[in-house]
Amino acid sequence: MWHCLICVVLSIAAVSGEDRRGGAARCLGELVRKMGERVLHRMLPILRDTMSSTDSATRQGVCAGLKELLENVTRHQLTEHLAEILPPIQTALCDEDPAVREAAGAAFGVLFKGGAHGAVESVVPSLLNGLDSPAHASQSLEGLRVILSVRPQVFNGVVPKLLKQPVSSAGLRAVGQLAATAAPVLLHHIPAIMSTCLTLASGHAPAPSAAASRRTSMDDHNHHAAAVNGGNADHHDPREAAAAEAALATALAADDDSLHVLVAELLKGLEDVAGRALGTATLIAAYAKASKQDLQPYVDELLTSLVLLLAEDDDELVMRCWSACEAVTSVVPKEDQASHVGALKEALAGAKEKERRKRRGGPLHLRGLLLPNKALAPFVPIYLQGVLQGSSPEVREAAAEGLGELISLTSEDGLKPFVVSITGPLIRIIGDRFPPATKAAILVTLGLLIRRAGAGLKPFVPQLQTTFLKCLNDP
Repeated sequence: MWHCLICVVLSIAAVSGEDRRGGAARCLGELVRKMGERVLHRMLPILRDTMSSTDSATRQGVCAGLKELLENVTRHQLTEHLAEILPPIQTALCDEDPAVREAAGAAFGVLFKGGAHGAVESVVPSLLNGLDSPAHASQSLEGLRVILSVRPQVFNGVVPKLLKQPVSSAGLRAVGQLAATAAPVLLHHIPAIMSTCLTLASGHAPAPSAAASRRTSMDDHNHHAAAVNGGNADHHDPREAAAAEAALATALAADDDSLHVLVAELLKGLEDVAGRALGTATLIAAYAKASKQDLQPYVDELLTSLVLLLAEDDDELVMRCWSACEAVTSVVPKEDQASHVGALKEALAGAKEKERRKRRGGPLHLRGLLLPNKALAPFVPIYLQGVLQGSSPEVREAAAEGLGELISLTSEDGLKPFVVSITGPLIRIIGDRFPPATKAAILVTLGLLIRRAGAGLKPFVPQLQTTFLKCLNDP
């Protein structure tokens, strides 16, 4: 009789429609609450067997029934039957149907709240092991995501296992894809995640050992085999791309409360020139373009560190840092650009001094202002806004001096695209009433333009003559 009754209720639970499914599930819960052990030991095998149904609606109904069952069992009954309750939930967490996984997650949440904390130790390790299997990786990842959506704190135990050295591509991808779901507890894990991911993304991590390759994904195994067999120096570690993606996903998952920790890790990464700097600069460029967070409070710090690296000898690092500068400055609204004049000027002065110390003859040019076709693009708008809209004569003077410094640190080819955009505003603004020091700074910059731009200033000759004559008559 019990078997028939339970099967009838489950058949109703398998019918589409939240009301009917919920009513059938509650019926199972009421049976457990009122009949207790007499019905529980008969119900669990039926639920377990029904979970193997090919019909996703039936499997979803089983999960709804398990949830109601768990809400109505006593703690003693839960302990007694945990070994029978866990398998169908664990199976459903990796189900191919999202609705079944969601229903299983709800049941798992009730299970955890009911005091079965050992359920995490039983379920999560098997899901983590599944990540290394191409056949089960996707389902295992979805299972972990469902668990984290119900219990984000589980991430605290998951991260150390995923980042255990030697880290695998599968582990890195899992970290990135789970980060958004674990946002409430992500703050404490950002340093560990960024340290591991940015080191790998920069290409400075050792390849996994032979023993470790058994726990890594197939692409990691192939990488190790190529190294053992004498792969060429250009062989690319597949973990680099996975690490870069994980770092970006983690950064994008950081909320307002975590942002200061993220930026601190980025600044540390830029300081590690021989280690994490390359991956960090790449991440900053991608993050600044994709993030919806307000980065303006951190623009000065980021620019200071990035600009200093424009004097490095590694062309790839310099190019990545230049791209990051471009991305960071692009988040600043035009009306706020002038407020960053001081930080940019100080950063360029530091980079110039760094370049001067290693100079081996020839003109003093900053390496990062020579590489791209429009190397001055991230910086000219900030200085122009400083000259035109600076909040004080001192800011305008600093901006004019900064423009002059840019002109002297780049090549003639690098300056050419900006001659018109720099000269026009300087000619217009010098006619206003400014202290002598501000006008002198603008004149010095115009003088540098004449020396460096040459024929490029031909269209401005009449205005320049008029400007210089007026300035001769200034007191």
